[in-house]
Amino acid sequence: MPRNRVIYQSEALFNTKDSVDVTSSTPPQTGALYINQFSRVQSCNYNFNIARRDVNQFGNLAAIDRIILEQPTVGVDFTYLLTDMANEKNLGFSVIDAGITGIVNITSAAATQSCLSGILTNGFVNTKNYFIRTVTEGNDASSFAGDTAANQTVGSTIGLGNGFLTNYSINAAVGDFPTTSVSLECLNMNFSNGNSGAAPGVTSAGNVAGGTFVLPQATGNPNGENPLGKVAALRHGDISFSLTKTQGQSYGGTDLTTSAAIQNFSISMGLNRTPLQKIGSRYAYSREIDFPVTVTLSVTALVQDLTTGNLVDLVNTDGLYDAVITLAAPAIANTDLIASEGVGYVMKRLNLDSQDFSSSIGANKQVTLNFSTQVGSPQQNDRGLFMLETLPLH
Repeated sequence: MPRNRVIYQSEALFNTKDSVDVTSSTPPQTGALYINQFSRVQSCNYNFNIARRDVNQFGNLAAIDRIILEQPTVGVDFTYLLTDMANEKNLGFSVIDAGITGIVNITSAAATQSCLSGILTNGFVNTKNYFIRTVTEGNDASSFAGDTAANQTVGSTIGLGNGFLTNYSINAAVGDFPTTSVSLECLNMNFSNGNSGAAPGVTSAGNVAGGTFVLPQATGNPNGENPLGKVAALRHGDISFSLTKTQGQSYGGTDLTTSAAIQNFSISMGLNRTPLQKIGSRYAYSREIDFPVTVTLSVTALVQDLTTGNLVDLVNTDGLYDAVITLAAPAIANTDLIASEGVGYVMKRLNLDSQDFSSSIGANKQVTLNFSTQVGSPQQNDRGLFMLETLPLH
């Protein structure tokens, strides 16, 4: 009987772990040992575009051929709810254990490292393959009995080869769940029956890398999470935000360093990449990050009491700020089961880029402040974006 439709219940998202070389499938991309599953996924979109160059000549109106000169681009974007840093680790980010380091002493701690420390040295070989598993209609992917064994032929899997992270952003607002959005650029897409098939990775020569994959059975609590202690989602009432001036002149106007009535905030980090090509290779042999990498913080708050300040003073003596954002898990009885719940973001050496006031009849007056900083090297722990886990309960 043909399938009528596919809905979210039947899908699960996976990627390969850091130990897998996706250009040679060594070790084989097999089972939970080498495959990660993403949790709390809300949406996933993927597409490919093929650029062609016309070959024209005198005497013919239409092109005599249309040749592919550049590698196809496979775009992927997905969103998920924030609960812990497991998904960030799956993406390759470096995450700090705040239970050891301490969120207050993050700058001076020896273990402190930029969130990009684990990505900066990754080139073509250390990219990740991604998989979208679709089980048979009407079944939950998280407990599909057919996937308890390998090499099943029911359902299908879409493979996305050689995924490079190009954007990461977090959004949180009053009355909504904090969410993360991720964008990727991949080099290949293939389609397989069941939960196994040919690995989607390709080599820089543009050849299929070879090897196979076998996906593990999806679960509603991946990465070894205990369902009794796993929170479903974080809430805006458990978010704390602090902004501290570390140097220079205060900006004046709305002061976020006090108990401001923040309505929403967003953090965005774009990782634009340049494909490195060479004669004799149909595909780029690497897609390296374009530096500098700028991280932006946008905060919208209700206008309350204004603070004194003068823009000309800011121009003469620019201010630097550190922001600490904690998205804690609500306290429950089984506190020993959720020691790693909740997330934290620390942004250091922020500069104020803009302050925008808006006021209209029937609405509360609001102000939006935009800050930015740059990601440093693994040795620069005094600037950039840091990700933390193992935070105290709220």
